[in-house]
Amino acid sequence: MISQRQALEDAVIHALRQSNSYKDGSYLKYVGPYAGEMAGLEGAEDPRRVLQGQTPAILVTTGNAEVEPYGNAATRFIRNITLVCYAISQSGDVQENRTRMSAPAKTNERLDPGVYKIMEDMYAVLAGNDFGVSGVGRCVPQSEQRVYRSEDFEAWSVEFSVRIDSNLNPRDFGDCLLTGASVEINEQVLEVENPMVISDTELE
Repeated sequence: MISQRQALEDAVIHALRQSNSYKDGSYLKYVGPYAGEMAGLEGAEDPRRVLQGQTPAILVTTGNAEVEPYGNAATRFIRNITLVCYAISQSGDVQENRTRMSAPAKTNERLDPGVYKIMEDMYAVLAGNDFGVSGVGRCVPQSEQRVYRSEDFEAWSVEFSVRIDSNLNPRDFGDCLLTGASVEINEQVLEVENPMVISDTELE
């Protein structure tokens, strides 16, 4: 069974790929999991080179989470996970067109519409969506932030908060952990000589 984080990421990617923005004849060229593309700033790992030919794109990942207990059960808790989606544009030679929709894109849905439109289309798919995944709450929009800009590249991160109910199977930690430790301790005790025992030779 995959992790809840991966299940959430997969559900988001699937929902975006089913949207009108990704289907044949639309503008998105790639929707997939984030693999550190935005981390490199120069050289072969520069995101402009890594994503060349794959934009406009949306990359999906999960980030930090706040954890809170659920009732008195130590094995059940709520995680408020940050879902991060990167909206990326490499629209033409005019920097303005990588954020705002160009005149040609207004009449041609195949063209890169700019980051503003990519983000709004993303909200239309994800905001309030729980994807029908057990234990996963609705996506609640939280923030937008420009994370990368160059002469031919624009990337923004859009963050959502997603509440996930995590319920683990109870474990008997006494049986699985303490028993083995106590055996080791007992073995060590048996090897220690008792200083109060005097040998027969010392009595003579």
